[in-house]
Amino acid sequence: MSFLFFVCALSACKKENNIPEIGNITASSNKIAVGQYIILKSTTTQGAEMDRGLTYNWTGTDGFQSAEPEARWIPSKNGSQAITLTLSSGKKSTSKSMSFNVVEPNFRLGLWGNTRSEIQLYELKAGNKSTSPNEEAMLYAGENSTAFDGYIMNNNVLNGAATIYTARYSTNYVQYVNDYNYYLSKLITKYGTPKTNLIYYKTEAIRDEIRAYPNRLGETIVNGDASLQATWTIADADIAIVIYKNETSGNLTFGTAYTPALGKTTAALENKAQAALEKLTKVLNN
Repeated sequence: MSFLFFVCALSACKKENNIPEIGNITASSNKIAVGQYIILKSTTTQGAEMDRGLTYNWTGTDGFQSAEPEARWIPSKNGSQAITLTLSSGKKSTSKSMSFNVVEPNFRLGLWGNTRSEIQLYELKAGNKSTSPNEEAMLYAGENSTAFDGYIMNNNVLNGAATIYTARYSTNYVQYVNDYNYYLSKLITKYGTPKTNLIYYKTEAIRDEIRAYPNRLGETIVNGDASLQATWTIADADIAIVIYKNETSGNLTFGTAYTPALGKTTAALENKAQAALEKLTKVLNN
C-alpha cells in the first residue's frame, strides 16, 4: 500500500489522460455583432502546465470551428449562438457550452460605443483598410466605386456613421433622383416603411412647377430649390437618406446617415443626419 502511495507521490499524482473541468468561456467583447472579430477564452480547474497536453476543439451553432486554445470567432449569424469547447487528452474528453447573443451591427461592422481600435480591427480582419483615417472619422470603400462608408468618432468611440454617394452628373440631373430612389428602395427593403418620406420645396411656386413637370426635380435639387429626405427609427438607431444643396459650400450633399436613436423629433433627426453627412463629406474632400 505504501509502495503505491510512493509511486503516486513521484508522479505528483498526474494521471495520463486526466481532463480538468472547464470553467467559464468568455468573449473579448461584452456585446457581439455579426462580422466582428471576437477572441474566445476558457478557464480550467488545472494550471497551465496541465493545459499544455490538452487538445482543444471549439464549435459554434453558426458553423464556427477552431482548434486553438484561444479561438478567433467571426460570428456569421445573429441571435443566440452556442459555443462549445471540448477538451481531449487521449481517449478522455469533457465539454462545456456557453450561449452568446449576437446582434446586427449598427453600421457595417460597428456598434455604438465601439472604440476606434476595435472598429479598425474588425475591418482589418474583414480585409478592409481605411481610405482616410483621422481623429473624427474613418472612411472605407462602399458598395460601389462612387460610395464611401464612414464611421464618426466622438471621444474615440463610435457615435455616428454615414454612406456618402459621390456620383455627379453634369447635365443629366434626373439621374440624381433615380439614384436617390434606388438607395431609398434598398433601405425600405431592409428597414420597412419610412417614418417620413418627403420632398421639401423652397417656395410653393417651385412645388407647383415640379408637380407639373416632375422631370425637373433633379435640376431643382441641384439649384438648391428642393431637397429629398426619408427617415426611419429602429431599435437603437435613427436613419435618414437625404439629398440637398449645401447653402454654405454650394455643394450637393447626398447620403444615408446613421446615429444612435435618441427619441428626437423629425427636425432634430434631419439636423443630426445632415451634420453627420457634412462631417464625412469634409473628410472625404480633404
